[in-house]
Amino acid sequence: LVSGDEFTVQQIAGDLSASGEYSTELDLMGRKKYIILVQPFSQEMSGKRSKPIVFFVTGKKMYPTAQLRISATPLGKNAVIVNYNAFGNAKLSKATIYYRRKTVPQWTPVQRHIIGLRGNQSVVLSRLNEGTTYYVMVKALVGAVPKVAIVSVATLASDPSGDVSIIKHQEEGVAVVDWSYFGMELVQGYKATVKYNLHDPSLRRTEVQYLPSDQTKLEFADNGDTVDYVKIEPFDAHGLKKGAEVRCVRCNNIP
Repeated sequence: LVSGDEFTVQQIAGDLSASGEYSTELDLMGRKKYIILVQPFSQEMSGKRSKPIVFFVTGKKMYPTAQLRISATPLGKNAVIVNYNAFGNAKLSKATIYYRRKTVPQWTPVQRHIIGLRGNQSVVLSRLNEGTTYYVMVKALVGAVPKVAIVSVATLASDPSGDVSIIKHQEEGVAVVDWSYFGMELVQGYKATVKYNLHDPSLRRTEVQYLPSDQTKLEFADNGDTVDYVKIEPFDAHGLKKGAEVRCVRCNNIP
């Protein structure tokens, strides 16, 4: 925080919101020009310093202008999570989401078939191309004012791997995978990857689902398929967390 020739460093440890953002209040003197730079850090490493923000304090009481904010984070190779909210004392409504690849100029409205999971002010876009940069645009009313916000995000070239065990068991002939003990704060959902029938190339398939945060169990009825592999990865506004995988959930029905 720079004012004139003076430079002040403040260490902030504010609460993390559900959208993955920190906020704090600064005690400023009146009628001065300020420059703010933010640099995150942890015990392991320091993050990249932000671009400077310049503003003036007039000594008059001011209120924040209502704005639309958007962030996007990759969830592995084929999906991203988009969070959007209103900044300021205004209600957000009538949000419409568009997306496009970086190399394609036309915007496409988000259709139901690529929505992996929809939250109150978030959406998981699935079935995307791996290692590809996308632009996401949200149009919404903030109060009664139409606003537009755009963000870029790139899907990953490969999915992160997990190394935590999860529980599998049988309940009255139904194979169950349970991860209810995860107990992670601020989780917005779970990515579930299931592989079936790995013993038979003609029946082999992989299914990916994006589950709400209150779903912590998958059940597999005995329909003849083998359930060879299940991987569960929690995610929040910052992306995928280290997940859990289990093999041979139901393999005793191989003919």
